[in-house]
Amino acid sequence: ITVNSAVVASELITVSAGEDGSGSFALGVAGSLETTDSGSDITVTTGSTSGDITLAGTTTALDLVTMTTASGSINGSGLVTSGTVDLNSSTGIGNTTGVTLSSSNITADTTTGDIEIASSLGTAVSVSSLTTGTGTISFAQSGGGDLSTGTVSASGAVVLSNSAGSISLAGIVTSVSLDATASGAITDGSDGDLTITGLAEFTAGNIELGNAAGNATNFGTLTFNSAGSVNVSEASSMFVSGSSTAGAGLELVSTGGVTLNASVTVVGDTSILAGAISGGITVNAKLNGSGTILLDSAGEITIDAAIDPTTVTLNADDDITVNSAVVASELITVSAGEDGSGSF
Repeated sequence: ITVNSAVVASELITVSAGEDGSGSFALGVAGSLETTDSGSDITVTTGSTSGDITLAGTTTALDLVTMTTASGSINGSGLVTSGTVDLNSSTGIGNTTGVTLSSSNITADTTTGDIEIASSLGTAVSVSSLTTGTGTISFAQSGGGDLSTGTVSASGAVVLSNSAGSISLAGIVTSVSLDATASGAITDGSDGDLTITGLAEFTAGNIELGNAAGNATNFGTLTFNSAGSVNVSEASSMFVSGSSTAGAGLELVSTGGVTLNASVTVVGDTSILAGAISGGITVNAKLNGSGTILLDSAGEITIDAAIDPTTVTLNADDDITVNSAVVASELITVSAGEDGSGSF
C-alpha cells in the first residue's frame, strides 16, 4: 500500500498491508495520515512474512499511533505526532533512515537491527521501552522537554542525548556501552539499574547515579564530565578510564576498588570511597582539586600520579604507598592500618 495524498478521518485510520503474508506500506512525501478527534488513533501493520514501513510524509493522531511490522523494518524521516507512539519491528527502527517523533509517550522495540529516533517534543518525553535484540540504539531529544527512560536494552552501543533538558535513566539500562549527554542533569532516580559491560560515558550539567538504595549500578569503565556536581556509586569496582571533570564537587563510591586511570579535575571538594569490606584505591593519573580531597579505602591506597588539592586526607585499612607527589597548600593527613594492620 502506497499513500501519496492526504488521508483524514475523525476517529480511526487502520492500514493493513500484506494480509496474505507479504506486503509493505509506504507514506510518500506528499502523503499524510491524520485523525482529528480527541482519542483518535492510527494503526499500521504489514505482512507477517515480509513487509517494511516507510515514512516520508506526516502521521498525526491525537491519541495513539501504532506501527507494527512482523518481518520488516520501520524507516523514514516523516514526522509522527501523537500522544503515544508505539513502534514494533522485526529488523530495525530507523536503521537506514532515522525516524522522527513528537510524542510524550514512546515505545520502540525491534527483534534485531539498529534503532535511530529523533524526538522533537517541547515538553517531557517518557520512553518506556527502547529495545533491540541485536543492534545499537540512538535516541536524540531536542525539543526542550526532559527525557525519562524505562527499559533500554541493546547488544551494542546505546547513545542517548537531550540538547535542551535532563535525562532520567529511571528503569533498566543494559548494553555494551552507554554514551549519555544532557544540557541538564543525568540521574537514575530511586530504582534505575544500569548494567554497562564496557564504557559508560556521561556529559551533563549535573550527574547523580547509583546512590539510591534501589539502584544497581555497574560499569565496565567510566568517564564523566559535568559543569556541576558528580555523584556516582557502583555496586562493583570502579575504573575511570577517560579524562574526567566535575565543576562543583565529586563523590565516587564503590563496593570494590576504585582506579583512576585518567586525569580527574574537580572544582570543589573530592571524596572517593572504596570498599565496604575490601577494595583499594589506585591513582594512576593526576587528580586535581580546588578544595579538599578525601581518599578512604577498606584496602590499600597506592598513589602513582600527582595529587594537587588544598588539603588531602588518606585513610586506608591496609597499606598506603605514595610513589608520586602529593602537594597540598594547607594540610596533609595520612592514616594507614585503620583496621589494625597497615604501613605507610
